[in-house]
Amino acid sequence: MKKVICAIMLAIADQLLGGVRYLGVFINDEDWCLRPWCQERFGKERGICAEAYEEIFADMKARGVNLLWPAMHEGGYEFVARKENMEAAKKAGVTIGTSHCEPMLRNNCYWKKEQGVWDYTANKSGIDAYWKWSVDNYGDQDCLWTIGMRGIHDRGMTGPRDPKARIKILEDVFAAQKEMLGPDRPTVFCPYKEVLPLYDAGLKVPEDATLLWVDDNFGYCRRLGGPKAEGRRQGIYWHVSYYGGPHSYTHVCTTPPAFMWYQLVARCWGNGVRDVWMLNVGDYWPADMAIYALGQIGKDPEAWDEKSHARLLRGYVESILCGESAAAVDATVRVLDEYYRLGWIRKPELMCAQWTRALPAEERRRLDGEYANLAAMLDKALAAMTPEGRGRFMAVNGYSVRFFTLAGRYFMAWGDAGEDADLKGKLKDKVLADIKALEGEVASVENGHWKGFWWDTSDERRKECRYIKNGRNNWASQMQWPWNEPGDMRPKYICTVWQADPWIASARMQDASAFREAHAGDGASWKKVDGLGASYGAMALLPVKPGAGKGAALEYELEAKEGEDALVLQFLPDFRLFPGEKLRVSVSVNGAEPFEVEVPGSNGREDEKGETRRYAVQDGFVRAAKKGVLKAGNNSVKVLALDAGVVLDKVGVR
Repeated sequence: MKKVICAIMLAIADQLLGGVRYLGVFINDEDWCLRPWCQERFGKERGICAEAYEEIFADMKARGVNLLWPAMHEGGYEFVARKENMEAAKKAGVTIGTSHCEPMLRNNCYWKKEQGVWDYTANKSGIDAYWKWSVDNYGDQDCLWTIGMRGIHDRGMTGPRDPKARIKILEDVFAAQKEMLGPDRPTVFCPYKEVLPLYDAGLKVPEDATLLWVDDNFGYCRRLGGPKAEGRRQGIYWHVSYYGGPHSYTHVCTTPPAFMWYQLVARCWGNGVRDVWMLNVGDYWPADMAIYALGQIGKDPEAWDEKSHARLLRGYVESILCGESAAAVDATVRVLDEYYRLGWIRKPELMCAQWTRALPAEERRRLDGEYANLAAMLDKALAAMTPEGRGRFMAVNGYSVRFFTLAGRYFMAWGDAGEDADLKGKLKDKVLADIKALEGEVASVENGHWKGFWWDTSDERRKECRYIKNGRNNWASQMQWPWNEPGDMRPKYICTVWQADPWIASARMQDASAFREAHAGDGASWKKVDGLGASYGAMALLPVKPGAGKGAALEYELEAKEGEDALVLQFLPDFRLFPGEKLRVSVSVNGAEPFEVEVPGSNGREDEKGETRRYAVQDGFVRAAKKGVLKAGNNSVKVLALDAGVVLDKVGVR
């Protein structure tokens, strides 16, 4: 009964609110661009100071974003240590919180050794006193308090390894933190990485705390609440930038607005995840489009649908090119649309030796032509803008697009160079020179406002940068470049389906939206989501509701050549909605007995390091094949929905 009453009260509150209660951004991995830019503008010793946060708060307000997890890495300082920061947030109406590894507003990377060990079983009194300081100093301010505990600075928990013992420690931590905070201060708990299995194993979280679910660092939600979480507040911690293993993407943002809509609105909002949407945005401004989209879809999720991609792109371009001609706006929308399409195929940070070597020569040349075309589109759009508009656009978006085209064209040429070391050396020198020129161009726009923001290739800057002191990947954040790497980089590292399974990678595919007929099912139907998937128009079963859509079907005509007898299905590499569910379709070929296909890597037992997902999250798709089901000539294929959350991207033969 209590859960039912809570659910009713939450539904009424959400209806009155209209949108997501807290729309937040997490400034993470700020060493690459944001901190050096602040040092350039406000002085080296001040770093990301209150004046810098005032600029960020003003941008957040313009975007409709009201929650901040501040910059948190070593080499800076703890946000709450400077009261002027809290005053700036209060003045801007921004709620302050801290990340999953910074409970109680304390950034534990500044935990001092003389305070004892960061182990709750060995130093409970010291850690409690450390947390109590925040409550005593900031308990009267507008804060969203993160509860729980992980290791020092985003590491795993210390102490015993046994899950039952860890659960007991966390429940003791909750009890102490809730006693300090009292009943009225809002709290969130984020079961990130190694903590999520503890929740699944029975960890009891205080009922008034918002459960902040997590993605796999690439935007695919590892799980939502399901029946176990009914009647309580829920949120999502979602990445458009990530530094960590096995892959990083921190330099530019290539997450398309369609993907944000599908994951945050169709999946999360549609399943009760409505209290907090927190975006990990890395260096903040490279994710400008994503922050805009967050504010737009978060304030009124019901107003957006599977056609949202174009609306969001145009709205964003109009917001940054206000006063520019219609021709300039139209050309810029086309540039960003193509940028996101190519970014789905491969993020520039994830381009590497193995990927380009594994691609067939014709695929490399096709991509090279598309990168070249994007560069030409950018030039045309810039030519249509006024000098002021060009400056605004180049500062963030123009840099990102140009950087992407340079990286893409370099890698395609590098792959074609074969074993010609001299040619590869010349290519490296050229791309470095081109990037340096690009950095100089951006540093000169808007009266030098952005000087120091984008990566500096100088030796002095490189020596100061976190994690780059060994000289590898020495000109942009965590790029997987083929130089300065031992041998074939990491021999066991698989970055693409072209390496993992060349047989299935070479299938002849067509877009799933090219169906012959579509049939609605029980409460849901297949719909094309513009801008989603490698096809850039994948078919999603909507709405994403458990039990909805059974019987919804897509029918195809596929022609197989002699020797081609396998059906290949390509899916978005999503997870099942929550434990106990699956992610499957049923397939019938030429009227034969249907067979089930489960989306590879969707069962929740893998994260982005898993055997399937470690390349799937980079390719942006997974494929499943059924051999011996096709005949030479025309084949009738019927794909029937079984579970909510399936996105069919392409179908083909092999």
